[in-house]
Amino acid sequence: MNNTQTDTRSRTRTKPRLQSIASRKQLLGVARLRAERSWGQFKTQRVITGFGIAVVAMTALSLLAAVFGRIAEAWVLSCVGLALIICALPWLVGKRSLAVDLQLSRDRVTVGDEATVSVLIKNTGLAPALPADAEIQVGAAIQSTKLPILLPGAKRRVEYAIDTAKRGVYTIGPFAVVRRDPLEIFRRETNWEASYECYVWPYVARMPEHTAGLVQDLEGQTSRRIVSNDIAFHAVREYEYGDEQRHIDWKATAKTGRPMVRQYEQTETARAAILLDVIPESYGDDSASEYRFETAVSAAASFAMQAVLEGRERCVASGFPLPGKPPKQNGLQELAAHTPKQLLDNLSRVQEFREAPRLPELVRALLDGQPNLTRAVIVTGDRLPLDQLKQTVAQLNTVADVTVVRTTALNVPLTTRSIWGARVCTIAAPADVAGLLLKRGVN
Repeated sequence: MNNTQTDTRSRTRTKPRLQSIASRKQLLGVARLRAERSWGQFKTQRVITGFGIAVVAMTALSLLAAVFGRIAEAWVLSCVGLALIICALPWLVGKRSLAVDLQLSRDRVTVGDEATVSVLIKNTGLAPALPADAEIQVGAAIQSTKLPILLPGAKRRVEYAIDTAKRGVYTIGPFAVVRRDPLEIFRRETNWEASYECYVWPYVARMPEHTAGLVQDLEGQTSRRIVSNDIAFHAVREYEYGDEQRHIDWKATAKTGRPMVRQYEQTETARAAILLDVIPESYGDDSASEYRFETAVSAAASFAMQAVLEGRERCVASGFPLPGKPPKQNGLQELAAHTPKQLLDNLSRVQEFREAPRLPELVRALLDGQPNLTRAVIVTGDRLPLDQLKQTVAQLNTVADVTVVRTTALNVPLTTRSIWGARVCTIAAPADVAGLLLKRGVN
C-alpha cells in the first residue's frame, strides 16, 4: 500500500513509499497492516451551522426593523448579532498545514476481536495549529476526539476503536479536522476524502476432519455400484472373457483352482454444497431473529471453511445478491470460495434478504447447476415451516448425504435426528456445529 502525506497549505504532495510486510497470516491478518490510502485528496469546507443560520437571520431581521421601523430594541439585537458573527469569523480564516498518516491494526478480523484505526497528525506549518476536532467515519457512525494546540513540527496520534461486535463490512473514512467557534456559529472542515473497508468475519468453528464431503478414501465417496477397475476392494469372482489379467487375484486363483478376478466398489469425487437460507421468515420476527441468522451464517462458514481447507469440490451459495455480482436468473447467488479469505469476505457481506427465493426453490436451482452432489448442507432457522423443509429434503433424494442445520435461540439441548432421510441438527450456538458432528461420529 502507499504511504501518503498531505500538506494542505496550497497543494497536495503525495510521496509513495513501498512497504514490505515480512510475515502476515493470510487467514486472520493478525500482523499490523499499514492501511494508508491516497489521503492526498482533501477539501476544505466552510459551513454555517443551524445556530449560525438563526443568528444571521435574527441579525438581518433586527437590522431591517431598526432601520425601517426605528425600533430601539432592534438596534441592540442587530449589534449583538453582528458582534457574535464578527467574533466567530476568525475560526474560518487561516491555512491548514497538517499532514495525515492513517494506520489500521487489522483489515480483517473475526467477530468480537479487537481492531483499531490510528491517525497520526503532524503540523507541517510554521504557525501553531489551533485546537480542533478530529473526526472519522467508522461504518455508519462518526467518531470524534479533541485535538490540542499543535506547535510547528508537533505530532499527535489519535486512535479510534472499530466496533466488531457485529459481522459485516465497515467503511473507514473519510477523515476530517473540524474547527468550530465557541458558540458553534460557523465550522470549518478539512476532509481527506478517502476510505477503505474493514471486514468483520463470522465465527468459524473447528470442524472434524472430512466433514465437508464425507470422503472415506483417496478418490471420494464409495457407491453401491460394482465395477472392475477402482481402488475400493469389494470381492472376487470367476474370470470372464474380456477381463483384464492385471485384476486376477492369484491367491484366490490358487485356492480355488480357477482364475478369479477382483471386483471394486465404484468411488465418486466428493462434491459438497453449502446453501444458506436468507429469508427473514425462516428466522422469525422477534428480538432473537438476528441471533438465529448470525448463528446460521457462522454454521455455513464452518462447513464451507472445512471444504476449502481440505481442497474439496464445493459450492457455497445463498439467495443474497452480492454487490457487483448479479445472481442467476433463478435467484441463486454462488459465493466465490477459492481461498479462506475470499470465502469469509463474501460471507461478511451476506444479510437477510426478503426478496430471496424460498428454500425449496433455491435447492432446485442448486441441483440444476450441481447435478452430481455427494453431500448437501442446508442451513436455515427453526422458524422455517415444516412443509418447506420436507420439500427441500425431498428434492435432495439423489444426494448421498443431506444435513440440515437449524438454528434456535432457545436454551435447549443440542439435538440431531433423521427426518425424511436427512440428518437434521438443531444448534443454539455457532460452536455447536463441531460438537454435533463429533457426537455423531462423522468421519
